[in-house]
Parts: sequence; structure tokens; C-alpha cells
Amino acid sequence: MTNFVSIPTGNWLVAIVDDFKHWVEGIGDVFITTNIIIVTKVLYIPNLRQNLLLVEQVASNGVVILFDEDTLP
Repeated sequence: MTNFVSIPTGNWLVAIVDDFKHWVEGIGDVFITTNIIIVTKVLYIPNLRQNLLLVEQVASNGVVILFDEDTLP
């Protein structure tokens, strides 16, 4: 993550599946090397075990996203 800025704990809460909540500890930019894409304003949430990508946010910036069931694990 580049351009990282810390966010004091207790200022920003994110709710995910089943309304489980996590504190955001920072924000920055992430490079996706497959197609040399930069995702900006990425939230850093250390308690999450997986990376999450909001498809709507990426698509609203002009990126075309294709889901192909033949390539899913």
C-alpha cells in the first residue's frame, strides 16, 4: 500500500457480513499488477483475513469487470 495515512482507532468503523464490525486503521492506494491498475482510497483493516474489493467503486471509475464461471476455482 502506498500513500498510506493512519486513521486514529475509534474514528471509522466498517460493517461486513452479518454486521460484524472492524475498525479502519488507515487509508492508501493499492496496485493491482495484472493490468497495472491503481485502486485509490483503499481502507486498511488489519483484522480482516481476506482482501475485499467493492466492484461498484471500481466500475464507477471506468474499469470493466468480467466474471467468468469457467475460470472460478
